[in-house]
Amino acid sequence: MQENALQTALRQSERFARLSRFASRRSASLITLLVGLLVWQVVTMLDNYPDFIIPPPAAVAEKLYEVALAEPLSQLAPQWFRFEGGRQVEFWLHVATTVQEVLVGLAVGVSIGVGLGYVIAKSRFLEQLLSPIIDAFQSTPVIAYAPLLVIW
Repeated sequence: MQENALQTALRQSERFARLSRFASRRSASLITLLVGLLVWQVVTMLDNYPDFIIPPPAAVAEKLYEVALAEPLSQLAPQWFRFEGGRQVEFWLHVATTVQEVLVGLAVGVSIGVGLGYVIAKSRFLEQLLSPIIDAFQSTPVIAYAPLLVIW
């Protein structure tokens, strides 16, 4: 009986430890966000940069509300993909287009990658031929590709 109570207490303390780790990670994320917003606000209050370079956070939030959410979303639904000249419709049209392009790009990339991976894995000749090139790309840090993307 005493052993059962000890096991129960141990399980509860493990649950509490997991919960406190989760809460500390969440609070760290929230604190980081708030500090970032505070630094942004202080930088804009110093007036070292004009508002069109670094606008204050409140102005960004106000413009986001004006462009994206000023009309009730129920009124946007019938016009979702039509270009009616309204800023809200334009905004959501661009959001939908961007999401569609990301998903299509992901599908194409995954399809090509899986297909090539399968062919390379099945062909000893292709594996020996392409393995050094693949290893070179895998060992290069992703940040090293940034200048190439900027030039492209």
